[in-house]
Amino acid sequence: MTKRLLPGYVNFVEFIHEEGFVIDRSAAIKPLLLSDVDVLIVTRPHGFGKTCFFDMLRCFLQVDRETPGNTQTNATLFSDFAISKDKPFCDAFLGRIPVIALSFQHIQSNTFESAASAFANKMVRMSSDFR
Repeated sequence: MTKRLLPGYVNFVEFIHEEGFVIDRSAAIKPLLLSDVDVLIVTRPHGFGKTCFFDMLRCFLQVDRETPGNTQTNATLFSDFAISKDKPFCDAFLGRIPVIALSFQHIQSNTFESAASAFANKMVRMSSDFR
């Protein structure tokens, strides 16, 4: 099947399921996880794939909430990506780490108070995933 450009998509799973054209940035996962930095600041202009990359990272690490310990869903998502060739690394990290992923992409406001409220509401919704 022909791959399609999917502008505006930031959800890694949707890219895969919709047969979207994805640049394989999975090789950046290993150095990122094995680095000894305390803080990572990623500065790139709008549209460079920052959110999609971090969603890919979330999908790589995320424990399957329905069946913890089962990494098959994660492995299937990454089967065509470079990172899947590093079996020892995948065995250590793929689907093994609970992840809280928060994007500020859709928090838009004219005041600090309403932005803080939107952030708090988002955190409440996210926390329900971990109950």
